Amino acid sequence: MTLPSHYTVRKALLIWALLWLAVLVAGCETPLSRHYPAAWPEIVVLSADGTELNGIYANEGTLLTEKGDQKPITLASLIPTQHYGPPEPVSSRFAETNKVSLTVRNPSKESSVSEKPWGISKKAYAAMRRLEFSSDAEHGTETVEVDGDSLKRSDKQDAGYVIHYLREHGGGTLGVVAGDYSSAVWLAKSADGSLIAEIEDISLTLFFPIVPIYTRVLTWARFPRIVD
Repeated sequence: MTLPSHYTVRKALLIWALLWLAVLVAGCETPLSRHYPAAWPEIVVLSADGTELNGIYANEGTLLTEKGDQKPITLASLIPTQHYGPPEPVSSRFAETNKVSLTVRNPSKESSVSEKPWGISKKAYAAMRRLEFSSDAEHGTETVEVDGDSLKRSDKQDAGYVIHYLREHGGGTLGVVAGDYSSAVWLAKSADGSLIAEIEDISLTLFFPIVPIYTRVLTWARFPRIVD
């Protein structure tokens, strides 16, 4: 009998980790339905387009942990790292900026990209949103485009939509241990015009023979709107 190679075992573990994570995430409800800070202005209803989020926001915001602790956070830190060329969200212009502008676009309604990409259903294409984050620093402006989607809130009836995108995702294996993690951001707007972000960090570690360790951390961030 031939024993499986270490590569085969690692590959199998990683596949199991991805499957476990997919099942766990699929069973989760749309965020914004729990533990919203009571002291913050209430969340307003967003349309499916999400253009109500368009505006300029302070880069410096407030992060509220599950334990109720407050910490500083920057809006630029919620922009995913770009893996296919500049600009990077951690570049000097994003690092030094005091404000970040956000524009939400609907590719399916723009004539320049009116044709649906191959392999995407009409429903998924209609829900796609393109988020443009722009810095406004002393030495110039940089813009980063992020692909996301518009999802209907599930916490209550007629609650509107949230704009969701993946901030980070990764995984790998080490010996007989496999892991996978993801960080997602859900954007909304509060009654005072602030940009609200719920950050959902999920990680899954599998030890041979398939002992899962699952962690999920939810935090809230708030960035005041800047009126020019």
